[in-house]
This record gives sequence, C-alpha cells and structure tokens, in this order.
Amino acid sequence: MEKEVGNADSSLAYKLLFSCPIGLSQPQLSVVFDESYDRIPHSDTNLENSISEIWDQRVQKNGSLFNGKKFRYGGYSQKSGDGSKQESYVCLHLGLTDYRTFVGTNLNPSWEKFLVASVDDPTQCQHTSSPLGNGAIVETSDNKIVALKRSNNVGEFPGHFVFPGGHPEPQEVGIETHKFRKDSIDSELVNKKVSQEMFESIIREVVEEIGVPTTSLSDPLFIGISRRVLNVRPAIFFFIKCSLESNEIHQLYSQAQDGYESTQIDTVSMIELEQMTSKMPGCHQAHCCGSLQDFASSIYFHLRGNKIITLKLEELILLRGFSSAGLKNFLHERQMDDELLELQRQFEFAQQAKSSIRLSERNVVELVQKLHELRIIDFELLHTVSGKEYITPEQLRHEISGELKKLGRVSLIDLADTIGVDLYHVEKQAQLVVSEDPGLMLIQGEIISQSYWDTVAEEINERLQECSQIALAELAAQLHVGSELVASVLEPRLGTLVKGRLEGGQLYTPAYIARVSAMVRGASRGITVPTNLSVLWSTLQQLLQEMEGATGIAVEGSFFQSLFNGLVKEGEVLGTLRAGIHWTPTVFAIAQKECVDSFYSQNSFISYDSLQKLGISQPIQYLQPRFPEGIPLVTAFVHPSMIEMLDAAIEDAIERGSWLDSVSLLPTSFGAQDASKILSLCPSVQSALKANKALIVGDSYLFSSSFVKDVYDRVEKEMETLSHAGSSTVVLGDDLHMVKEAKSGHDLSKSSEPAETVTESGNRKRGNEKGSKKKKGKSSGMKTVSAEGDSDNEDYIPTKSKKNQKKGKDASSSQVADSRKVAKKDSTKMQEENVPSEEWLMQKLEALLPDFEEQGVDDPQTILIYLADYLRPKLINYWKERRKALFTENVEKMKHLLDNAQRKLDESFLNMQLYEKALDLFEDDQSTSVTLHRHLLRTAATSIADMLFHNLDIHNKLKNGTQVEDSQNSESISLSPGERTAIAKSLPENQSKRALAVVEALEGKRVETFMAALRDLAEESGLLLKKLDKKLERTLLHSYRKDLTSQVSAETDPVSLLPKVVSLLYIQVHSRALQAPGRAISVAITRLKDKLDDSAYKILTDFQTATVTLLALISAATGDEHDCSSDRITSKKEVLESQMPALKALVLGTAQA
Repeated sequence: MEKEVGNADSSLAYKLLFSCPIGLSQPQLSVVFDESYDRIPHSDTNLENSISEIWDQRVQKNGSLFNGKKFRYGGYSQKSGDGSKQESYVCLHLGLTDYRTFVGTNLNPSWEKFLVASVDDPTQCQHTSSPLGNGAIVETSDNKIVALKRSNNVGEFPGHFVFPGGHPEPQEVGIETHKFRKDSIDSELVNKKVSQEMFESIIREVVEEIGVPTTSLSDPLFIGISRRVLNVRPAIFFFIKCSLESNEIHQLYSQAQDGYESTQIDTVSMIELEQMTSKMPGCHQAHCCGSLQDFASSIYFHLRGNKIITLKLEELILLRGFSSAGLKNFLHERQMDDELLELQRQFEFAQQAKSSIRLSERNVVELVQKLHELRIIDFELLHTVSGKEYITPEQLRHEISGELKKLGRVSLIDLADTIGVDLYHVEKQAQLVVSEDPGLMLIQGEIISQSYWDTVAEEINERLQECSQIALAELAAQLHVGSELVASVLEPRLGTLVKGRLEGGQLYTPAYIARVSAMVRGASRGITVPTNLSVLWSTLQQLLQEMEGATGIAVEGSFFQSLFNGLVKEGEVLGTLRAGIHWTPTVFAIAQKECVDSFYSQNSFISYDSLQKLGISQPIQYLQPRFPEGIPLVTAFVHPSMIEMLDAAIEDAIERGSWLDSVSLLPTSFGAQDASKILSLCPSVQSALKANKALIVGDSYLFSSSFVKDVYDRVEKEMETLSHAGSSTVVLGDDLHMVKEAKSGHDLSKSSEPAETVTESGNRKRGNEKGSKKKKGKSSGMKTVSAEGDSDNEDYIPTKSKKNQKKGKDASSSQVADSRKVAKKDSTKMQEENVPSEEWLMQKLEALLPDFEEQGVDDPQTILIYLADYLRPKLINYWKERRKALFTENVEKMKHLLDNAQRKLDESFLNMQLYEKALDLFEDDQSTSVTLHRHLLRTAATSIADMLFHNLDIHNKLKNGTQVEDSQNSESISLSPGERTAIAKSLPENQSKRALAVVEALEGKRVETFMAALRDLAEESGLLLKKLDKKLERTLLHSYRKDLTSQVSAETDPVSLLPKVVSLLYIQVHSRALQAPGRAISVAITRLKDKLDDSAYKILTDFQTATVTLLALISAATGDEHDCSSDRITSKKEVLESQMPALKALVLGTAQA
C-alpha cells in the first residue's frame, strides 16, 4: 500500500501510506484512540532537551504562540466486515500530542535524528510528534476541482496552488488527556467521537477557507493517508462533492473566514490541473495525470507546507498578581467603593513585601476564582492566548480603537495576533466598536474607517486624472474588497474628492466624458432610419479601441446609452426611443407619414406588409387615428370606395344568375380572408343572403341561388345512373334501421341453434315422406369417360329425383319463419360509404361546367371544390331517400329469396347427410375414403355451395338497395372457384369469413369440414340446416331405393348400369346410399364379396371387368376408318348387353329383369 515518490526538490518528496480510490464513508472508517500510540521519548537526553529549547526560542520570537493538543498519527490497520458485502474499511490508530512537541521534533533542524531505521512507518516515527493533518479534494457541481492560491506572506510555497484543509481538534470532542474510564463502553464512545471528528473537522476547514455553506457539501469520503518525507508530517485526505457551481463558489470566497491564508480561488478541470503543474509543488507535477483519489492524500501535505494554524487555549495559566498601577487603574475605572480601595492598599502592601512562600499558578487560579465567587471581582475578564495576562473588554475595545486610528483599516485576525486575544473575543468587541461609531464599517473581517476611504479616494482621483478612466474591478482587486463596496464608497465622494463620473463599473474624467459625448452626438445625428442603438454602441466601442490602442479599457454600452439619454433629454438629438434601444429619428418619422398618406390616397388601400417595411410595427393602431373612415382587414387597410366597387359587381352577378370570385376583383396583395371580410360588408351580399338569392362558399366565392339550383338539378340526374348501375355496395349510416323496418321480421342476423321438439321434427318428416310418395320423376345422372384407377375415369353419379325430394311449400315456409323468430340480431356493423364520392362529384362538375376555363380561370378545381362541398351533403340526402325507396321495393324480393333458399337448402343438405353416412363403410381404406370424400365434395357439396352463394349474393345486393333483375333458376347455377371467392369477399365481414371457409372446405379432403363450414355460414345468414334423424333417414333411403330401382329397370346403357346396380346393392346390403366415382367401383364391388353368393358375385365382377375393357377400348380408339378397334368395341358392347339381364336380376329379381 505504501508508495514513495521522489523529487529533485527534497521538500516535495512524499510517501503514500494508504490509498482508497473508491472512498470510504464514516461508518467504514473507525478509530482506536489509545495512549499506546502516543510518542515514545527518545533515549538521547540532549535530543529530548532540544524540544524545550526550540519551543522557547519560537515563543520569544512570536508571543502569540501557545501550546494546544493534537491527535498523533500512530498507523492504521485494514479490516474486512462480517456482512455479506465484505466491505473493507480502515482503522486509524491515534494517540495524543501537542503543538510544542511538534515544533521540537518534526520541525527540529535535527528532525532526522528522531527517526528509527525501519520500513514500518509507525516504528520509524515513534519518537516524533507526527500530528495528524487533513485535506479535501472538493469537486463542484460542474465537475471542477477547487484550488486555493497561497498568500505571498505564508512561510512555505507562497503563490502556489493548494487544496483546503487543516487539523482535527481533540478539544472539539472534549479530549484533553487520556484520563477517562478504561471500560469498554467509555472507550468505545470516545473512539466514535474521534472518528466523527475526522469527518466534521474537514467540513469545518472547507467552510472556513472557501466560504461555502455546510448544506452545499456532501458527506466526506476518506480516500487515503500520505506523509511528507521532509519533517515526516502525516495527513488524511477526503473527497467532497459540492452542490454549487464554480461561479457561485467564486462569489462566496470573498466572505471566507480564513480567507487571509489565500489570495485567490480557482476551479479547474483535471486537464487544466495538468496545465497548472508549473505553479504547483513537485508531487503534483509528477502525478497530476493520475487518479485524483489515489494520490490526493499526499498532494495536500506538500501544498500546505508548514502552515501554522491558531489553536484554542488548552488550559488557563494565571499570573500570581497584578501590578500596583494596573490594579489601581482597573479599580478606579470600575468606581470601586471604599472597601475595595482598602483592599487595594492591602494588596499593594502584600506585593511590596517580600514573601517567604511563592504562590503557584494553581494557587493564583484558585484565588481569582474565589474573588469571582465572592463577587469582589464582578466584571468580566478575558485571558490572552498566551495564558499569562488578563484583559478587560473595555481595554480590548480601547486597543482596537487605537489600532484603527493609527492604520484606518485593521484586520480582526491581525488584531487577534497583535493583542494576543482569541479571535472570538476580538470579533465580539469589534462589533460593539463599529456599532458605537457610525463612521466605521465591518466588512469581511476588517474594520475600515471613513478617514481611510477619504485617503483612498484621493489616491484614486490622482490616478484617474492620469489615466482618464479606471475600472472598479481593478480598484477592488487592489484593495481586496468587493466592487460593490468600492462603488458605494466612491459615489458620495464623486465631484468632491474624486473628480469624475461613475458609469457601468468605470470611473471617467469630465474631459473623457465630453469627448465620448461628442462622438455619441455626432453618430446619433447621422442616423436617418430606425436603428438598434446596441449596434451603434458596438461601432463606437471599436472606434475607441482603435484610437486608444491595446492599453485602453473597453467602454461598456451602458455608458454610451447614458450619454445618449442625456442628449435626448436636453433636445440635442431629435427622435423617439422605444424599449430603451430602438431609436427612430424625427426626419424618418416625417418621411414615413408622407409615404403612407401618398400611397393610401392613390390606391384606396395600403397593406400591412408595406407598413412593416416602413418600420411601423402596429399598422392598425397607426392608421385608424389618421384615417377614421378606413376599414381594417386581415392583411390591408381599405377605403370604403373599394367596397362600393365590389358591391356593384356582386349585384350584377346575382341578377345574371352567375357567380363571382371576389379575390380576382381585389388587389393582388389581398388574401382570401380579406375577400371574405369585404364580402360580408357589401350591402348587396347582405340583402341577397337574407332573401336566399345567393350563397358564399369558401372565403371569396359568391354563387347566385339560380346558378347553384341549375347545377344541382343536373348532378341529380347523373345520380340516377348511379342508382341503376348499382354502384353502391354498402349501406349508409341510417340504412341499417330502414332495412330492419322494411324486412318486417325477415332478419338475416346471426341465428342461434333452434330448439325443436320431437313432435315438430316428426311432423316435418311425415311431410317429406308424403311428398316422396306422391311425386316421382325421371332419373337423372352424369357421365364421365375414364379407365378404372385413372383420374379421368368415366363416373356415373346417380342423383335423387328432385321431385321426390321436394318438400311441401307450407312446411318449408313455416320452418323458415320459426327459425327467423329465434335468430339473434346481426352484430356486424355495416360500414358507411358516402355516395357520391368527392372524386365522382368533382368529375361531374368539371364536365357540366366547362365555362370556368372559358372565363379565364386557371385552375377551375379551386372553385369547384367549394361548390362540391356545398352540394355533396344535399346529394347524399337525396341518395339516402332514393335508396330508402329501393329498400321498400326489395323487401318482398328478399322475403321470397329467403324462402326459396331455405327450401332448396333443406332438400340438398338432407341428401348430403344421407350420402355422408355411406362413407363410414370405407374409413379403413384411406385411399378409397379420400376418393369418395372428394367425389362427394365435387358433386353434391359443390351444388349446395353454388346455390347458397348465388342466393346470398342477390340478397346482399337487395339489402344494399341495388336494383337486381330477376335471377335465373339457382338450381342450375354453376360457379367457378374464383367466382365463389369473389362473392364471399363481397358479403359483410362475419358472413364473408364463413363463406371463405366454405370455399376452402370444397377444395379439401373431408366432407365433415365442409358440413361444419356450411353450418356456420347458414347460421350467420339466418338459415336453418335440418339434422338427419333415424326416421327421416329411413324415409329418404326408401325413396332413393325406389328411384334407383326404376332407373335400373329402365337402363339400356351397360356402362351406366353398373354404378346404379352397385349403389342399389349397398342399399339392400348395408342400408347406405353410396355415391361412388368410376375409380372406386372396383373397391365397392370387392366389399360386397362376403355379402353375396359366389354366382352373384361372379356376375358382378365379370360385368365390371368387361365394362373396364370396353372403356379402355373407347379411350384408345383413334377414329380412323382403318382402325379395327371399332369392331372390338361393338363386340364388347354386345357381350355386355347380353349380361345386363343377369346383372339386373341381382337387384330386381328374375321376373322384373
């Protein structure tokens, strides 16, 4: 931890005993105060005797010296805490010493003889006093370091920069000796007080030497211990943060209590500190670039040198008696009575007599105390710092007055040293002296008399006459007082003792003032336009500097301003002064008035910009008193004749049924706001607006009512094309309410799942059964040519007769009505669209009003945009009324459309559920199952989706008020995937999402996905999907079986016969309505092997094999005449036709086949 740094000058070498860059707080620095760390006397008797000899010599030279107690540095130890943070801290080992021993050991010319040869610092210095000093690195709030420049009167390092500091004082914690209890409680309490004094003492030193308040300083952080090699003087160092900025500290420094030790304070950055190394002792030059905390402890010691600090009185030593004359004078001043005079005579006799026994100092002290107790001495006595004399307060005041009369200006600190009394008593009595004499003042620890200031004023006057001007700051620096004090002292003496004038912190002679006044007068009279005087003063300052050279003092602008104000007051310069610095000459004001009058009379208006250019900052306030009949606008001031001119043009436009742009008739400098205000003042406009003969759009455009009505009628006719074209695809804000009123219960809002009873379900099923029995029709189907296993196989898709599947109209209507009653209200809020749009209306107006360009309008849109803004709300209202009428007309269509959609959806969805049940038979065969699912999605599911999408699209258009022609039969509708997606996206938001899900399900692989998506869409659309129960399934299956039986019986095509027979077999064997494509017929037949006898199964497989062969021949045929495949096709058909009776017999019986 120890580090020694050498220097060419041995007095600057130092040793860093301990360094803690991070800093330790008060709880982390402990102290052990014990007599074991006191100085050990040296074995050399002569060396020990030299301590008293050196002290006596010092006292004889300086009688104000006194012996005071100090803490002795005995080393340190570093410990580690028991907490989880493991914070390290330092324990200082301190003993007790005094100033006398310090002078006799550390400051002894033979101080090196007291040292012991040892690497251990406490052992090496065990015979020296080694009083512990302190110092502080003070950092301001703007990150500057405080440095003090030592006075030239100090003993060591005069004129060098130092840091503030001093010594911790034992008397501050009540320690005079080691005589206190040795128990642990008392010892611990003393150690805590000493530790606290380490931190409090450095705060006191900083406050006294810098002058900052205690509240502005942070808690000190201990950062290290250093010892100067010369005289082995130790010191501890702290780091303190100050909340004040550099400039504030400079202001407070002049009031510092111990400011006499330094003459200047600087606040510098670390970089500037490096540049100041030439003015610092050697240790700073060597380590200024290093860590400030790391060597701060050693810096302090070298900078402060052998600083002598006045100590408090340790103990009172009384002399054994007064002199006879002294006591007599003392008693007479107090007007003693006869008893005291008798005591005086006895006392004199006792002093003159030879005593056989000498009183000790302790006896004398006790004697004086006894006299005080007996109130024989009933006045205050003060003792000197030497402890060998008493002095009364009156005598102290008398001596202060004597010094003041002799010198005129006395420092209280110098008085304390001269008189030998503690500074506290000197300050107290000095305040009384100043309060009794109004000619005295107490400033910054000094008493100054008026005679002193008179002498100073005479000296200043002599110097002023030589130099013509003197800066107060310079005088204040020479007198070591503030500039404000110098100014307050000189002001009453100006014109008497000081022949000059005080302006802006400068003293000037009358001749110099006359010279500068002549310059100001000439420059002011040369101004002809409004001018900022600060610019003029800057020019005069440069001129004076050129005339006087580098030695001249810069003249403040306030001095010029003061001279100028005097010239204006005396009438030597004519004009007006505004805001103290804006000067307007009288000649300019006259020319300005003539220019305004001329322009206004010729043009009947004048713009505010023109007045601004003429220097008139408040045009309206300037013009109204001059032209009372004028009218102030936004950017100009006009004559009433301009309003009359515009009024005539407006009256003509209204009579012609035309329009007018008032801006085009006004001067080009007028804006739209000016035109608007003039229009409002025209009588013809006011009367036309009241009679509804005209209207104003924008700020400056006036249209006659007849012109606007004609344009509106023409645009309204154009709106008819919008209505018939169905351009609107959404409902405006009020349309949703109109739809609800017009529908009268036919709400397409999202419906909840219907709660049907068993009785109602049964009734519907019986109705379906009756319909299937009464109505029969032709069989229908689809053919596709393919080979088995190929994606292009010929598929025959038997479908159920639509007549047999048709339900009664009454039952369907009742079911739809019930579902609507339980449906929820639509939660989707329809988005509003303003019709007509702004773009459409602008296009129509440009087409209907081409005469705007013919009339010379450069940009017709600037006019049409205002006209469109006026017409558009009326057209929107017209559009709403028109659509409301369309809603009423479309209600019946919407009701009929919903009934048809519900009826068709009932039939198709029941069949879809019937076909879906047959797919369960093939779930164990993944490939076949996927083929069957896709086939059902492409046939029955696609048909249902196309029908539903078509109806929803028409309903959406009707609901939005679009005229729709009578649609074609939705049963024959076939939509492409793109058309389905387009319709789905055109639906309202929630409905659109579910419709897109249906489109996606059609392209999938599972029928269940489609069924779920279809249910969601139907529920969102307010339609009801019936669920297939057992009874209804048997009815539909029976009807489907009869239909297939009739188709098989009448079928003559062998290729079409096979899928019908297979479907009929599945109904007979599994009670399932199978819809199978051609590629799945082979698997379907294989699944029947266990359900048929061998002969029947052979007939079925032979017929299927022959059918596949025939289809392959047909597919391979080229159509060439020489191709022999046609004969083979004919032969194979004949074979199949011969097998048809046997195949039909499998499902119809022999007689029917």
